[in-house]
Amino acid sequence: MMKLSTSIRCMHVANVTSRGVIVNTFPELDGEKSPKISADKVIGWLDMCKEDNSVVSVGFGSQINLTGTQMEALVNALDESEVWFVWAIKKPMKGVLQMGETDDTSMVPTWFEDRTARTGLVFRGWVPQVAIFRHRTVGSYFTHCGWNSMLEGIFSGVLLLAWPIQADHFNNARLMVDKLGLAVQVCEGLSTVPKLTELAKVLVESVGQTSPEMAHAMELGKVALKSTSPGRSSHIALDALVKDLSSTY
Repeated sequence: MMKLSTSIRCMHVANVTSRGVIVNTFPELDGEKSPKISADKVIGWLDMCKEDNSVVSVGFGSQINLTGTQMEALVNALDESEVWFVWAIKKPMKGVLQMGETDDTSMVPTWFEDRTARTGLVFRGWVPQVAIFRHRTVGSYFTHCGWNSMLEGIFSGVLLLAWPIQADHFNNARLMVDKLGLAVQVCEGLSTVPKLTELAKVLVESVGQTSPEMAHAMELGKVALKSTSPGRSSHIALDALVKDLSSTY
């Protein structure tokens, strides 16, 4: 245990003092993954919805796998709420299946897709998430609070519905909910199962109306986009980083 603890401390010090990380890979391995559904098809479906900010986008990233019980709770909540939604579901990655779960956690009941065919779009695999977020009809995003996913939601000005599940998700959720007021906490934890009625209520309230959190999210989304323009904060920070690295090497 002592050797392991020492190794961990050394790795932490190395990470803090390093200027970057070099990964042993090759471009073909890291190439962009093609979405299983085209952006045109998703946008075409969203265009059928007449009201702005009335669709909930649901997705839990590339590594989070909901258990069968959690999937059942979400299915029933979406059905009961009758909200318009787009839901990205993926097959679990090998080695990251949760306690006792099998590949059927990526499935939803046939009755659900049949019954919600008009108001819901379920797709599997990689999806054009940014294109979805930026569509006028999408008002909220039910997320596991992974940093990349949250940033995409923030830049698009959508309300975040937070379900932090592991690792950094909890700190990210606290930042968005408690400090920035951009998100609504739904539940938290790896094995937590949301209560049907409460989850359905949150889904309904997250779209079709302007809550303080949604108004704040929309405003910060505009600020975020401006920050990447020449002369703005993010652009200046990136230029400073390039100059710093150039002067060092």
